[in-house]
Amino acid sequence: MKKGIYAFLAMMLTIIVVTASIGFIYVNSPKYTKTDGLIKKVAKMLKLDLRTSEDSYNSEDLVNVEVKYKKKKKILLKTEGKMSVHFITYKGYTLTLNSKVEDYKKLSKKITDNNTAINEIINENAKQFSYKTASEIQLINGSIDDINEMLESDIVIGLEITDYTLK
Repeated sequence: MKKGIYAFLAMMLTIIVVTASIGFIYVNSPKYTKTDGLIKKVAKMLKLDLRTSEDSYNSEDLVNVEVKYKKKKKILLKTEGKMSVHFITYKGYTLTLNSKVEDYKKLSKKITDNNTAINEIINENAKQFSYKTASEIQLINGSIDDINEMLESDIVIGLEITDYTLK
């Protein structure tokens, strides 16, 4: 009789441990998914460089194209329900180009001749933000991606916004 009770208790403890383990995994799996999603968002925001050696470039390969405005550009941000008005101002920008890219001469001429389109890309990216969500890094990364998409190349590897202020 004692062997039957011990076997029954052992079986019940095993069932309880397995059930608790399944419950623990079920409860914590959304946390792991959120963590994975967060890691992907941070990697995208920081624009981690995962290039192979054949795609790499040296500092000698970089060319800067600077655009300055006489007056500061002002971009209104999204409102957050309040009647307050917030905006971003900047005096210009500097694009860093990779001269090792195929069709560099054609693309660099397109960039220098097309300041209005690039300025419009920066403005459209800035308009997506509100005062609380505005981030220069996100603005820069989004603008670089959109400029490269417009040019259908990866020629632009950097963007520096001159006199960036958030008011």
